[in-house]
Amino acid sequence: MSLDLQWLGGNLDLKFDYFRGVIAEEPFTIVEELQEGLEFATHGPSPGPKQYRHSVGLWRTAEARQNEEAAAVVVSFGGNNDAPPGVLARGWHARDVLPFVQMKWPEKAKATRVDSCLDFFGHFDAIEAKMQELHRERRVARDRYGVPETGQTFYLGSDESPVRCRLYQKGLKELPSMAPDERAAFWDWNRLELQFKPRAGQEQRKAFQMTPLEVWGASRWSRELLAWVAGLNPPRLERNPRMDRTAKERLAFVFRQYARTILEVGGEEAHELLEQVVNGELGPVTREELRPQEAFLARH
Repeated sequence: MSLDLQWLGGNLDLKFDYFRGVIAEEPFTIVEELQEGLEFATHGPSPGPKQYRHSVGLWRTAEARQNEEAAAVVVSFGGNNDAPPGVLARGWHARDVLPFVQMKWPEKAKATRVDSCLDFFGHFDAIEAKMQELHRERRVARDRYGVPETGQTFYLGSDESPVRCRLYQKGLKELPSMAPDERAAFWDWNRLELQFKPRAGQEQRKAFQMTPLEVWGASRWSRELLAWVAGLNPPRLERNPRMDRTAKERLAFVFRQYARTILEVGGEEAHELLEQVVNGELGPVTREELRPQEAFLARH
């Protein structure tokens, strides 16, 4: 099943709406490539993520920068531990920036957050009801804020979760900035948006190469929601497989974790303790052994 939605612009158009990632490249090379490849008019200092010491913004027009509008894309560098430069693009700018970065640095970049969205008219209550159903069936966190007059937002997934979806009345939020003759056409404009924050490692490299449709494959409930709303079936995100370890490898891992303690006790005494454990001479650790001060206070 899918809803018979009227799409903004007449076509179903999943698109990127936010991108944040890192690129293993010289920061000013990134700035120059973006400026030349996407024809940004100007660049200069810009606010950026706090973990970096320097940030350079790029603007589509010189007027946008002069009017102190937020930069279309921000390149940040000078972070701790020689971190690679960060790149951040918001809103409709991300629809150009992320595909360009994917093409330019396919082996050098990772994504730490990618958002994919679709815009349509109406059906806010029906989609919210489906999200409430997923909340109950899949035990996904939910939240809601806003008022009918200025637009409401419904969240599925917690802020700490790697996958979070928001449904909001974008038209009502944008009405104050619209021309009077546009308001009648856009007051019922809604947006459904998925935010994906991949885990470190291979998942971040996979997320960097995703299409807007593939972002929705990040969880079971997000795939189900998109299929119900738009009749689209994103591929399931293949996460990193769990490594199968032998018993000897697992024991070696334990020894590495407690190597410092073993060295402090001494090799010979540690060997004797291990023999006592293997022979069953030492029982399970008691609460009194773990928390001797608490046990003493309880007795006195």
